[in-house]
Amino acid sequence: MGEGVQSALQTLQKGGPKYPLGRNNNTQSVLLKQLLDNYGPITVRPVRDVRRSTNVSFRLLPAELIKFDEENQQVKLSAHMRMIWTDENMIWDPLDFDGVDYVAVKKNDVWLPDICLYESVVKDSFSYADTYIIVSNDGTMVWYVLAIVLASCPIDITYFPYDVQTCYLNFGPWSLGTDKVLFQISTDANVTLFFKNGVWILENAISRNHIFESCCYNLSWSTVQFILQIRRQSSFYTRTVVVPCILLSALMVLVCWLHPASGEKVTLAVSNLLALILFQQLVADRLPPSGETTSIIVIFFTVMIGLSSVEVVCSIIVLRLYHTGGRRPIPNWLRRTMLHPFIMRLYTNAECTAMLRAEDKDNELLTMNSVSNPTPQNHTNISTQNQEHGMHEETENNGVVQTMSQSPEFDTVSMRNDLELVSRTWQEVAIVCDKVLFILLLLVTLVTWLYVLVSFLMQK
Repeated sequence: MGEGVQSALQTLQKGGPKYPLGRNNNTQSVLLKQLLDNYGPITVRPVRDVRRSTNVSFRLLPAELIKFDEENQQVKLSAHMRMIWTDENMIWDPLDFDGVDYVAVKKNDVWLPDICLYESVVKDSFSYADTYIIVSNDGTMVWYVLAIVLASCPIDITYFPYDVQTCYLNFGPWSLGTDKVLFQISTDANVTLFFKNGVWILENAISRNHIFESCCYNLSWSTVQFILQIRRQSSFYTRTVVVPCILLSALMVLVCWLHPASGEKVTLAVSNLLALILFQQLVADRLPPSGETTSIIVIFFTVMIGLSSVEVVCSIIVLRLYHTGGRRPIPNWLRRTMLHPFIMRLYTNAECTAMLRAEDKDNELLTMNSVSNPTPQNHTNISTQNQEHGMHEETENNGVVQTMSQSPEFDTVSMRNDLELVSRTWQEVAIVCDKVLFILLLLVTLVTWLYVLVSFLMQK
């Protein structure tokens, strides 16, 4: 940029009349009047050879992120825009005008590149201030302007609230193709001018030339594409959403350690479930209704709510088992399940364990007795030898039953009559069920935490 342009910018910053003063105000006025009188229609490209395209150097420096509307997937920002092109109708010899090498004109007095934002969402998606255009004596037009951009920006909610959003902004002509106007990047976009936003940080800005091709008549338009990568400042969500959810999930697991006799087991489980649902709604209100991606934290909430619902149901079942009392013995299927080698390690009452084992052995004994003594069949032609052999086997089996029933391990008659012991056994089974549920919930919760942590770390 020449000294004349720099001097003109300083004059504009200080303010001045309709057209800034040059070295000689009268000479500059005459020059400007002569240029504009001979300019012609502002809709005609200022080239002497219409077969040549007009090269436009374009630069956009993001200044401030005004708003990021996640629900409507729109981004609004202010930026410093600069366009440079050559206007062959604005060329003069400074020696003919007392050395005046620049003038400033209004944008409505000369031809401007037809520029628009391809990702615009409303009529005024791309607006800019009414500033002067600095014209050098060689026809170079430099236009500095502060622009407000409102563009659509599809949001990827997968890693919310530790997400990085990428917005694509394409600027270029709408009416004139590449054979008429050719947009080129002047310099790469940078983030040094960007003012920090309370919610978002501009992490990177990339610019590149892009050709937009139409589907009809083999037409194409040259555009400049800006790729903005903005990162959410997640400290607020970490304190208000993530940490409370981790604590609630830990509390969900610890509910299993609450003794069934406390009377508040189901109440605490339901309260924890409602708290998780409330936090899920708070997160859902911040996210756009997207069917393409699913947030990891939403998956976390879904799993935790599912586990909490299972815990409420299991807590009701545990309380039911705990308060069964001695009204009925433990069913065979439940007793066999509770005698699994892994579950047996969780018992603390040896007397109840012995009762479960004794009942199981007693059932096996009854099964063996029914198999070894089937119902006799009456036949008219049974020999005396077979009757004696049958009587001998019956006497032998009765001796086995009598011997096994006298064993201390299988003495269950007195245990069944002891209603208090049966009630304690039911209570022990309920407590062991709580311990099994605790182990299962802990494993699933840890796996879910690990999945969420690894996903967020890989994203960073």
